[in-house]
Amino acid sequence: MNITLENTRHLGVGDTINSTDYIAMQDDEGQYDFIITGGEYHGHIIDGTEEYEFRRLNVQDPVDLLCIEYDIQTDMGRAALVISIENVATLDRKQRDYGSRNISEFGEMGILMRVWDKICRLKNLMGKENPKNESIDDSWLDMANYAIIAILVRRGIWK
Repeated sequence: MNITLENTRHLGVGDTINSTDYIAMQDDEGQYDFIITGGEYHGHIIDGTEEYEFRRLNVQDPVDLLCIEYDIQTDMGRAALVISIENVATLDRKQRDYGSRNISEFGEMGILMRVWDKICRLKNLMGKENPKNESIDDSWLDMANYAIIAILVRRGIWK
C-alpha cells in the first residue's frame, strides 16, 4: 500500500500516537515522505508543540495494518496472513478447550508424533473423493498449528 495524504488523516491535539502511525515530511518540492514512527513516539499524546506532523492510515481492515506493519506486499503474503490469523484463532479455541498439559508432558517429541499422525491421515484422505469426518484443509491447518506450538515450546513460551 502506498501511503499518501489521501489515505491518511492528520493526528491532532489529544490524539495518542501508535507505533503504526507516520511522520509526514514535506520536501522542498512539496512532496511528502511518510516515515513510520515505530516505537519511538508510541504512546505520546499530541499537545500541539510537536515538531512533526503525525498521520494515521484511514484503513478499516486490520489485516491491511498488519501488512503495513510487517511490510507484507504481495497478494500471496496477504492471503497467507489471513489464513494464519484464522489458524491462530483455532489454536486459541483449542487451547481454551484442552489446556496445554497434553503438549507440555511430551514436548517436541509429542508434537512430532501428532504431526506424523496428520501426515498419515493426509496420505489416506488424499486418495478419497469426499472425506466425511475430517477435511484435507483441516489436517494441513492442524499441522501448521503444531509447527507454531513446537516453536513456542522451543522458545520456552508454551504454557
